[in-house]
Amino acid sequence: MDVFVRQFWPQRIAKISVWALLLLVMGVFQTACPEEKTVPPILPEIELTPDSWNIGEVRPAGLRIYKKFSIRNKIDPALTAQDLEIKSIKLDAAASAQFKLISDQCPLGADEQQCVPFPSVPFKLKPGEKKEFSVEFTFSNSNDFQLAKVLIVSNTKNVNDPTSIGDVKTEIRMQTRGGEPKIDVSAQVVGDKDFLISFGKIEKDKSKVDTLIIRNAATTGELKFRFVWVQEDPAKSFAIQGKDGKPIELNQDFALTPSQDMEFKVQYTPKTCGDHKALLNINSNSIFQKGDKDKGQPPAAQQLSLRLEGSSPTRGSVDSSLMTFSNIAVGKTETKTLKLQPDPANSLCDLQVSEVKLTSDDGKGAAPASLTLGKFRKGGQEVPVPTQAAPIVLAKGQILEVEVIFAPTAQTAVSAGVVVKTNDAAFADPTSGIVVAINAGTEVNIPPFARFVFLCAEVSGNVCQAADVDKPIPNPVFRGGERPRVKLDPSTSFDREGKITAYKWTLEVPLGSASKLSSETDKTPTFLVDGRGEFKVTLEVTDEGGLTGKKTEILKVED
Repeated sequence: MDVFVRQFWPQRIAKISVWALLLLVMGVFQTACPEEKTVPPILPEIELTPDSWNIGEVRPAGLRIYKKFSIRNKIDPALTAQDLEIKSIKLDAAASAQFKLISDQCPLGADEQQCVPFPSVPFKLKPGEKKEFSVEFTFSNSNDFQLAKVLIVSNTKNVNDPTSIGDVKTEIRMQTRGGEPKIDVSAQVVGDKDFLISFGKIEKDKSKVDTLIIRNAATTGELKFRFVWVQEDPAKSFAIQGKDGKPIELNQDFALTPSQDMEFKVQYTPKTCGDHKALLNINSNSIFQKGDKDKGQPPAAQQLSLRLEGSSPTRGSVDSSLMTFSNIAVGKTETKTLKLQPDPANSLCDLQVSEVKLTSDDGKGAAPASLTLGKFRKGGQEVPVPTQAAPIVLAKGQILEVEVIFAPTAQTAVSAGVVVKTNDAAFADPTSGIVVAINAGTEVNIPPFARFVFLCAEVSGNVCQAADVDKPIPNPVFRGGERPRVKLDPSTSFDREGKITAYKWTLEVPLGSASKLSSETDKTPTFLVDGRGEFKVTLEVTDEGGLTGKKTEILKVED
């Protein structure tokens, strides 16, 4: 027995230890691994082709025609995609007897392109799968309007309630022309059931009126309709009126006999600045008919949408984009006035000034201490400094005057900018917010200011079109495989006391470029953009007193 224990027990212990270690590792792994997140199921969506059947032709009584319809589960295949369950396909109880579902096999002589055997219901469709069924219509001697609806009950999601699923009813409307009313709307067609009246740009508090005509285009049957706001402009800028210009009651019913029409006025009066939109539904008892642009036939349906659009834009203007203080003695003060107002030619709404401040010439830092703002005046009367909460509102013809004061305490030359925030997004420079640049200097000789821009020197591909020659190049430049030639224009450089007498240019090119300046001393040299990267240009200008000023700009080039 002792021999058995000595020989076999250590092996048994070793095996047990190995199993225990494996179980321990598995337990740690399961504890360390987070639970997998549950992926929500992708609900099925039903697609019907076509979604209606309008029978317009007239044929001998007793003749039968057929229409094939397709049901498809339109979602894409995926692990969590659910099948579309079709539970029943039936005609509604009020359907005309001239319509009939093919309940089994197609009759002899039926159109094989349009007639297919009826599928066994219920059935399921995987993502992307489809099944077909057909409807039969029998012509008669009656010219009365005939209507039927195919009701398909399935588990597809309800478009009116995406959280709902199960036993959702989908309709296919089928009809003949004739004895039901048909609505005809005199507005621009912009969709299957959408119309648009666009008023363009209108001055605030002024009105523009457009005419809307509703007509019963059927030969028999009374058309009943009403207007219902779906989305009204918050400022209530739009109004529906009768032909006499008096407001109509919304949800009021109107009636039209066949071929009769009714005229309405749609009035747009912008009460606020900016864009205005509204959505109006026209609900009626009209038959359904798709529009036909080729025939000039607008769509008809029991619910049509009328979109209303207009705007009252604001445009600001300033009396000068550059303010200069020249040869001001140290210890003295000079005041200049900046004038802001709505653009007399282009502004149609009030200009709201919410901030005016001085900054560095790039708009990123503080202005020099020698420059400050003074009083604000509107219509000659002093007003508080504008804020976001209490802006200064300027109606057309009103002017805001802002004092800018230069008081140097030492010999200096400074530059700055005036940042102005308004409700005109295009008024200020989009990067710096600056509306007016300021250059100021004392009475001694001050170094000149170097300034220059990159211009298109010639027509070149999609960067420099014919109309762009001698105009600033977009930065960065999208070369599109072209090699545009660039001209350097220093015409905005200046010297306060005299004139600039010399120009000196240097060019640093990116790796791989062989480009060179056409001249290093000409006023407007050129160079060729021959690759991607940064082309760094430095201009040094010299005035009559021998003082110099420098400026460096970078042209970023991308494919």
